[in-house]
Amino acid sequence: MIKYRIRHAEPRESLYISTIDKSLFGTGWSQQKIKQMILSQGYRVNIAVVLENNLDGGTTHRLLGYVITKFNKVGDEEILRIGVHPDLQGEGIGSSLVDSVFHDSPARNVEVSTMLCPDVDEDAISFFRRMGFKACHVFRSTDDGIPSSKNVFYQFRLTLKKSRR
Repeated sequence: MIKYRIRHAEPRESLYISTIDKSLFGTGWSQQKIKQMILSQGYRVNIAVVLENNLDGGTTHRLLGYVITKFNKVGDEEILRIGVHPDLQGEGIGSSLVDSVFHDSPARNVEVSTMLCPDVDEDAISFFRRMGFKACHVFRSTDDGIPSSKNVFYQFRLTLKKSRR
C-alpha cells in the first residue's frame, strides 16, 4: 500500500497533472488550462502526492493522481476530470480523491456532486457507482443535428448527506 497525502495543487504542478491527463485521455488538457483552473476561484484541483527520498538525502514529491472540480453558485460541484497514474489504478487513490471533494464540500455549501462519463468507459462507470453516484441523464452527441450513438455520456449525480460531508 502506498502512503500518500491529498492537498490542493499549486500552479507549478500543472505540467505534471497535464502529463498524466494526456496519458489517460489522449490529447488531454493543456498545462496552461490546468494552471488557469488552479488559479481560479471557481475551480478546485486536488492532487495525491507521495514523498520520496532522493539519493542525496533530500525529498521530492511524485504526483499520483488528481481531481478537478467546478463549483457553481446553486450548491452543485461538478467533477470535470479525475485521473490516477495508469500504474497505480486500483490502489484506492481515485476514491480518496473523490472523498477529498466531499470533505471540502461543507465549507463551500455543496449539496450535490455531478459528473459526466462516456458510456464506453465501463471502469469509470463502475468506479462512480461504487462511490454512490447514480446515473440520472443520458446525453447523445449529434452528427449534423441527428442523434448519434457514437458519443453517449451518462450524467451521474450524488446528493451529499451530512454524514458523508
